[in-house]
This record gives sequence, C-alpha cells and structure tokens, in this order.
Amino acid sequence: MKTIEDGLQVHNGHACGPLADAAARRAARTGARLDEIGEQAGTLTDAELFAAVAGALRHFTQRTPRAGQVQALVRQIRHSGPLAWDFTGRLPCA
Repeated sequence: MKTIEDGLQVHNGHACGPLADAAARRAARTGARLDEIGEQAGTLTDAELFAAVAGALRHFTQRTPRAGQVQALVRQIRHSGPLAWDFTGRLPCA
C-alpha cells in the first residue's frame, strides 16, 4: 500500500482511506443529483439547467467547474437524457 498523503492510500490500483471515502460519498451524491436534474431537464430553462449541473459538479469537485465542461454536460442531458454517472468500484480498496 502506498500512501499518497495522510488519509489517502493506494492499494492494487484502488484508493482508500478517509479522503477516498469522502470522495466516494461526494460522487454518489453528485450522481443522485445529476439523476434528479436529468429527470427535471424538460421543465428547466437552459440557464436553470446550467446552474443545476454546475452546482452538482461544484459539490463533487469542491471548486467552480469550467463553463465548457458544464455546457457539454447540459448538451448531453438535453440531447441524450439523464447522464450515466457511474463512480462505483473506482475508489474503494480491494
């Protein structure tokens, strides 16, 4: 197991520790929020959809997301429906 920093280690290609756990919880909440946004997309204006997606990404990354990234997700939601936000299995240690 390799320690990246206090609270974050890597073991067999998987991150673990309190920081990884916190990131996994944020990812799960972001996925749930993006699902909700995708279901409501038809009733939201473009500005409302942009703000909602930006807020969900801000929760996950804990910083303001790039406008281009948000706009790309908004386009995907408008054209393809809800996003596939699958973060399972990427963080937990084996």
